[in-house]
Amino acid sequence: MNSYSKSILCAVIVAILAPQAHGLNIEAFFTASNADFTDERTEETRILDPMDFQLGFRAKAALPVSDAFFVEIEAARDSVLRNILFIDFVHRDERITTSVGPYFGVLNVLESPRQYFRPGLSAMVQVRFVHRVSLSFRSLYPFSRRLTSVGDYVQESAEIAAAVYLSNAVLSAEYRDTAYTSLESTGTRISERQEYAFVADLHQKNTPYRIRLTFAYHDRTLTFASSPPDTRAVHSTGSLVLGTRFELDFAHFTYVLDLNNSVYTFGKKDLIGVFNNEAYFFSGSTGLRLRLH
Repeated sequence: MNSYSKSILCAVIVAILAPQAHGLNIEAFFTASNADFTDERTEETRILDPMDFQLGFRAKAALPVSDAFFVEIEAARDSVLRNILFIDFVHRDERITTSVGPYFGVLNVLESPRQYFRPGLSAMVQVRFVHRVSLSFRSLYPFSRRLTSVGDYVQESAEIAAAVYLSNAVLSAEYRDTAYTSLESTGTRISERQEYAFVADLHQKNTPYRIRLTFAYHDRTLTFASSPPDTRAVHSTGSLVLGTRFELDFAHFTYVLDLNNSVYTFGKKDLIGVFNNEAYFFSGSTGLRLRLH
């Protein structure tokens, strides 16, 4: 049995055993966006179409093995990364939180069995200083970056955040870069999203709700590199984004509504001068966090 098969078998075993455990926490979210470039967009397209919707989901189960150790399984359909499955082993104490585990691109390409699962490594570390400041970093690193056959792809991401904890708020600055690179019959296609954000998480003791406010700038880029790479088309947009997330606690679950509004979106690179001021661009999600005791 090769290493990929062993990793997949381990994931299945954990997934079977997790729902039987005491203290399981589950999240399930429906996501939607018309701000990212769709998989069907072609090199010749030169418009920003608000009807190009992308629907997705995110489901996560967190199993506490001990007070400090957790196993987390997450499956998602992301508008950039596409289908992806995470298995993270998390250790958390008063000052440092770390997680590491495999991730898999799942059934994004169906032409060849070896493309059904594209593995990589997910790693995260968060450090708190004097209980008031934290710094965190997370990355997705593929086991192989080689694109040798049509349909091969690479999923990767890097995130960094710094936060300050106040009595009724958490203020943070965040940066996230997400990319999906694939080899197609016409050349290489690269979909990338970069996010720069200032965030305020507001809460009040003994109140059942929390509010998260975000002011951000998003860069979205879709690159078509022909084969041979003598030409390159780059579709790019910039967006100023205002986001609001509302969380409401009930006895055994939390309802979450998250909406990011693009207040101004403009074309860049090959889309420079392209605007659609009458359109409404957004991304958002809604769902539940369940606490099973």
